[in-house]
Amino acid sequence: MIVRQAYRALIALHPPGFKQQHGDEMLCVFDECAPQEARLIADALRSVGRQWLFHSGWWKVLAGAAVSGVLVLACGYSISQSFNWSRIWRAQSRADLLPLYRPPDPSFNEFEFEGEARQAVRMLAEYRRGGRATRSTDSASPAPGTDNRGRP
Repeated sequence: MIVRQAYRALIALHPPGFKQQHGDEMLCVFDECAPQEARLIADALRSVGRQWLFHSGWWKVLAGAAVSGVLVLACGYSISQSFNWSRIWRAQSRADLLPLYRPPDPSFNEFEFEGEARQAVRMLAEYRRGGRATRSTDSASPAPGTDNRGRP
């Protein structure tokens, strides 16, 4: 009798639509198959999980949680691989962990860089206007009364 009450409780755990449609039939089958109670209880446990998971939409929530967990783990792994752990392990004090001032590279000439950047901008502007005279492949000059592309 206790086993039958446990089986009724398992039937009660099913979603309402499934319970109304199949609950009485499941209990009748249980009463007729008394020697196989353990198998029927295991089947009812599987049925409860299957009904709530696949027929109620919970599988979407669980799939989303699984995908989110994988993404969080992948992000954490990526961050941990890019972090400089050896600097922390070698640190003797907290001051060693602070970012230190790094003087500029003496081989970098800021004025030379600015001049080359200006020249590149001028060449690009000339190229966009259609004047390709700065290119070594263009040796022909445009006809009189036309622009650099040969248009009047």
